[in-house]
Amino acid sequence: MKANKNNDLHFYELFITLQGRISRQTFIVGTVFVIAAFLCANILLSYTSVHTMAASFYVFLPFAWALLALAVKRCHDINYSGYWLIVLLLPVIGPLFLLGQLSFRKGNAALNRFGLRFEDIETDYFKNPDVENRLVNDVTLQNPITVKQSLKPATVEELINFIKTTHEPICIGGGRFSMGGQTASAEATFIDMRDLNQVTHFSLPNKTVTVQAGARWCDIQRFIEPFDLSIKIMQTYSNFTVGGSLSVNVHGRYIGLGPLILSVNSVTILLLDGTVKTVSPTTDSELFYATIGGYGAISIILEAELSLADNIRLERSKQRLSVSEYLKFFKDNVRQSQSIVLHNADIYPPHYNKLLAISWQATARPATTATRTQTVKRVYPIFRYLFWLVSSIPFAKYFREYVIDSLFYSKKVVHWRNYEAGYDVAELEPESKRKYTYFLQEYFVPIDRLDDFMSDMREVLKRYQVNMINVSIRHAFADHGSLLAWAQTEVFAFVIYYKRKNTPEDANKTAIWTRELINKVLRVNGSYYLPYQIQASERAFHQAYPRAKELFALKQQYDPTYRLRNQLWDTYYKPQIDRQAKTTSANAEFHAVLNHSDWHDKLYLFLQNIFRLYPEDKFFILIKELSRGFDNDNETYNAIQQQIKSIKPLLSELTYAVPALRTQKAEMLKQTRQLLGMRNQFDGYVEMGSTGRYFSVLKKHMSFTGKQYFIHESPPSNSPPDLLDRGQFKFEGQYLPLNDYAAITPEQIPDNSIELFTCYIGLHHITLDRLDAFIASIVRVLKPGGVFILRDHDCTTEEMKTFVSLIHTVFNCGTIETLAYNQAEFRHFRAISEWVTMLKQHGLTTDGRKLLQANDPSDNLLMLFTKEERSA
Repeated sequence: MKANKNNDLHFYELFITLQGRISRQTFIVGTVFVIAAFLCANILLSYTSVHTMAASFYVFLPFAWALLALAVKRCHDINYSGYWLIVLLLPVIGPLFLLGQLSFRKGNAALNRFGLRFEDIETDYFKNPDVENRLVNDVTLQNPITVKQSLKPATVEELINFIKTTHEPICIGGGRFSMGGQTASAEATFIDMRDLNQVTHFSLPNKTVTVQAGARWCDIQRFIEPFDLSIKIMQTYSNFTVGGSLSVNVHGRYIGLGPLILSVNSVTILLLDGTVKTVSPTTDSELFYATIGGYGAISIILEAELSLADNIRLERSKQRLSVSEYLKFFKDNVRQSQSIVLHNADIYPPHYNKLLAISWQATARPATTATRTQTVKRVYPIFRYLFWLVSSIPFAKYFREYVIDSLFYSKKVVHWRNYEAGYDVAELEPESKRKYTYFLQEYFVPIDRLDDFMSDMREVLKRYQVNMINVSIRHAFADHGSLLAWAQTEVFAFVIYYKRKNTPEDANKTAIWTRELINKVLRVNGSYYLPYQIQASERAFHQAYPRAKELFALKQQYDPTYRLRNQLWDTYYKPQIDRQAKTTSANAEFHAVLNHSDWHDKLYLFLQNIFRLYPEDKFFILIKELSRGFDNDNETYNAIQQQIKSIKPLLSELTYAVPALRTQKAEMLKQTRQLLGMRNQFDGYVEMGSTGRYFSVLKKHMSFTGKQYFIHESPPSNSPPDLLDRGQFKFEGQYLPLNDYAAITPEQIPDNSIELFTCYIGLHHITLDRLDAFIASIVRVLKPGGVFILRDHDCTTEEMKTFVSLIHTVFNCGTIETLAYNQAEFRHFRAISEWVTMLKQHGLTTDGRKLLQANDPSDNLLMLFTKEERSA
């Protein structure tokens, strides 16, 4: 049996191929998994009519092969050939001997004739498929950027020489664990810093170490471990390079500390004129605070002097809490603790109401692990399987909360500080990123606003059905120095880890809910983290990072030609003169809305919450992609209607249209009853805009006498759409034609005969020459003290008028109205205050209450107006 020469062993190949090696732990877990899977399959088989001994035998065959594959690879780990399995033929002794060898004998992690262990295979996340090495990506593999060339300097002198002798744009990268192109820019020269990775100075008395920017944190840990020292502040995962961590100003789970900048004594940087400077909080502090957390805006980090701490043993403790209890628990038990070194709290999806608080406290107990540091660049089949399980199987999130975590945290654990700060990013990685990828986001919330943000975040994540794997809360004290400080006060960091499909629909939806969360965190005076997907609007960026303008001023000074660049600065800094002016024609409402991130997202919200006749993800992408190909709305309208069937699911009328109609009826019933209060008896009723859509639900909760009138474009029928709309077979009441909003005549409805008149479709379609007369006729038919219920859009800006006009177009397009119908539809949107003034002039007054459906981006407000006695 041959060795696995290329060491390229995928997770599923554990159970198929006879090549490669696996550790004792993987063998045991894999064997238990295969046996459990076979038992489940056999139990399922027992419920069928083909459950026989022969059937069980055939079902067992693939599982037997999987056990064989595991056993062969485990033999390789102890340097045995797979042919040793022949000892199984020896009665009793053979199986016992082999079981003992495979289950209890330790293997050697070093390379042997069968290659490396499956778990120890080096993983290059960034192996470029092109021979010219011009494609730069990040850990997500979702941000490929073609650069001009790649440079990997072996010495600082080589890098300085390149900077001095060239004038082309450059971008800087190391580990490339950011997730939004923060290390690359199109057609720039990419500088890979990973070969500049030496320890240049170490002081045991001062507990400091100076390292080059390309060094990984795990490399530093291995260097300082013999001196019983640990890194003072770092992120949980140790694969990152120091330069990258400094550039984004990372944090960890440390209590009493905060951002990495708080443990940095100085950094040595290379400016674009070739000058090398060592800067610190007291020397050239302006450059120091612009460099750390500055995402490579003004200089290249060459090395840094870091503060160290003692490498002590830490004991884990846990506490299950409701989210609402956490703030008090943290303040009472964690925040001021002198013994707790690390702390985080994991919130359980999908309800986000419970959490597990985990603390690591200094202890004299012996460590429960054999090693003091962890090995990085490994594959973790157990973690990989659990992440897949939690994110792919229904109800598995509950399984994690009640079973997996209960088992995982059941025993006492003591780790060295270096060990607990040395986890491997490979733990988080899926086997393949072709169909889906795991992503991170992070939000920083002032600690006393935790509950406010938690409520908002919970609502957003549930509404968008985000496939959340974990939400972790960390703590950090304020950073008053960095120009891009994410902790401008004491904060909790909400680190969210989720799974997303690699499709345009999922990418677009993620961008929208990300911007919603950014807006939510800004409302509580918080911030968001910049190393992830670049989704925030320019307004939100500057609101979260108010000192960014100071950084930009320094960049103009030290980088006037914009050499240092990446996707972050291409988005938020790139000089205005380089931005192409976007012009929108008067006949391009689609472009006006979709080219602006705020209105772009509002259109999605409209499809998600108000007009849900189709899957909102697919409908939105269809609109977005087709609108790019046309200069005017008419062409876009026709193109959407031609392709709308491609996104329409089977029986969508039942799965989308009917639930959406039911939701709207329930919402209008709730709001109408809220406005009417205790009043629930009415003599005479008019509903404008339908043949009884809302009356069908109102009459179940109110008492109506007298006549009921329904004003609509078309008379009632017994067609399926009409029956669903009015909610009953029989049409009750009297139909009146809308007649282009001609005034209601006394012959149609007598004077002072109506106590409740509802207009849920608004007055904005009435032409100006008919508006006053129509309103006057409403007042005429109302009894003194009668009620007029109006729902209309509050359009206070031209941008809102454009948006509301577009959603009317989308509504008509989605309901398959003709283009001619859409073009002929009159629309005159106003601010609600204008409608209030106009109606008051006709004798209708309001108490000022305005009700809005949750997550309605069109500001479609419901109001109650009462006919004054003098108007009788």
